[in-house]
Amino acid sequence: MPANLSPGGEKHINVLHPVFKTIGIILLSILIGFILLCAVYLLPTEKMAAHVQESGEMLIREGNYLVWSHAVTMSDGFTDCIILNHAIYDNSRTSLLRRVLLNPETFPADSEKYAGKSRIERALGSFEEGIQTVDENYGRYWHGYLTLIKPLLLISDVAGMRVLNMLIQALLLILCSGQISKRLGYAHCLILFAFILFMPPVTAALSFQFSSIYLITLISVFLLFHFESSLLRFSNAYTFFLIIGICTAYFDLLTSPVVALGVPLAFWVLLSGTPGLTQVLGLSAGWGIGYAGMWSGKWVLANLLTSENVLADAQDAARLRIGNHGGAYQRYEGFRRVLVCLDRNPIAVLFIILIVLLLLSVLLKRRHLTSPKRLLALAVICLYPFAWDAVFLQHTALHWWMTWRNMAVFSCALTSLLLSCFGSRSPLSPAHDNTP
Repeated sequence: MPANLSPGGEKHINVLHPVFKTIGIILLSILIGFILLCAVYLLPTEKMAAHVQESGEMLIREGNYLVWSHAVTMSDGFTDCIILNHAIYDNSRTSLLRRVLLNPETFPADSEKYAGKSRIERALGSFEEGIQTVDENYGRYWHGYLTLIKPLLLISDVAGMRVLNMLIQALLLILCSGQISKRLGYAHCLILFAFILFMPPVTAALSFQFSSIYLITLISVFLLFHFESSLLRFSNAYTFFLIIGICTAYFDLLTSPVVALGVPLAFWVLLSGTPGLTQVLGLSAGWGIGYAGMWSGKWVLANLLTSENVLADAQDAARLRIGNHGGAYQRYEGFRRVLVCLDRNPIAVLFIILIVLLLLSVLLKRRHLTSPKRLLALAVICLYPFAWDAVFLQHTALHWWMTWRNMAVFSCALTSLLLSCFGSRSPLSPAHDNTP
C-alpha cells in the first residue's frame, strides 16, 4: 500500500470501485446501443418494405391477435406490426438522429377510413398511391430489436424470419438441456420444461414481440453454464446480471422482463451451492440497476438531442403502468387475472402434475434434504413475479394475456426448489456427485 494512502482511504476506493464500474458499463452500453441503432437506420428500407408488403396477406389474415390454441397462446400481431412499421420507416422523412431516438412510424392520415381494421391493415395503407400520411413517435423504448429485424428484412419476408426464429430458439433449448443435464443431472431439465410451459415456444416463434425475453433468457442460461467457473464469483455474477438487465431494457417492449432475471437467477442458485439471500438480492439489484439505467439512458439522450420531451412521456407512461387506473383495479387484480387465464388450461394442469410428482418424490426422499440457504433463496425467487405484478398493477391487469408469462419465474424456481430437496443428487441424476 502506498505510503500516502491510509487503510481507510483504501477501503473507500474499494467500495467506490463497483459503483464506478456499474456506471461505466451502463454508459458504455448506452453508447453501443445508440451506435448500433444508427448503423441499422442507415440501411435502405425499400427492400424491407417490399418484404413486409409481401407478407401483408398473411399478417392481415392473422389480425391483431392470433390464437392458435388456448387464449394464453395468443400472439401479439398488434405489437409485431409496430415492430415492422418501425423497421420499414422511410429514411427520407426525417433525420437519422430523430429516427434513432424518436422511433417514428408512418400511418395514413385518414384514420376513419381504417376504423375497425387491424393495425397491420392501417400500416400497409400508407403504401397506397397518393395517400397522405402522418408520423407517430414511440421514443420511450430503445427498440433494440431493430438491430436484428432490419438486417433480416433485407433478405427475408416475415414468414422466413419466423422460421429462423424457431430454429434458433430450438437450438438454444437443445444447448441449454445439454449443459443442464451434464452439470446438474437429467432431472433438472424439468426446469426447462417448467419454463416452456409458461413461455409457449410456438407463440415465441410466431411473435417477434415475445421472442426478446425468450431468447435473452435462454442465452443467459447457456452462458451461465458455459462460463460457470467465472460466474460463480459474486463480482462477476453481478456484472453478468447487470448486463442481462441492460439487454432486457434494450430489446424488450415491457412484456415479461422479470423472466429474464428470475430464470437465470434460479439456475445460478443451483450452481452456486449454498448462496446467501443477500447474494441473490444483490444480483437482483444488479439486474434492476442495469434495466433502469439503460432504459432511462434512452430518455435522457432523446431529451438532450431532440426537441421532444421523451422524459415526460416516459414518466407519464410509468405512472400509468404502476398506477391503479383510477381505482379500477384491486392491489392483486393482475395476479387474479393471470390465475383466471390459467383456469381450465392444459398448461396449468401439466404444471400441477409436475409439482405433485416432485412433491411425492421429496416425501419419499426426506433424508436427502439440502441446504436451507439454497431453499430460502429459491423460495424468494418464487415471489418475484407476484412482486412485479403488484408494482406494475395496471400493466399486468390490462395485458394479462401477455404478462401471465411472468409465472415462468415461479414455475422454474419452484421446480428448482423441489429438485434441490434431493440434495446433490436427484432421482434421475447421473451417478457422479453434482455438488457445486
